[in-house]
Amino acid sequence: MKGTRNFSKFWILIIILLTVGCDQVSKELTRIKVELREYISVIGEHFMLTNVENTGAMLGFGQHFPPIVKRLFLQGLPFLVLLVLLFRI
Repeated sequence: MKGTRNFSKFWILIIILLTVGCDQVSKELTRIKVELREYISVIGEHFMLTNVENTGAMLGFGQHFPPIVKRLFLQGLPFLVLLVLLFRI
């Protein structure tokens, strides 16, 4: 049973890392290839891609935080919570 639990945690961790990786790659490609506030039609009128920046979190929360606080609070804290949840299961 212990081996199965470790195997599951391994795959959960892989899925999380792949998700975060794909998210970051797609954001960087958008920053490079799409001009600021430009709209690109991907699937007709159903799916539009645009480049806008939210300098904080949801609804701009934390946009005025210093850069180190942003990194620790908006990136580090969620990562820490995911690790704790992963190893508490």
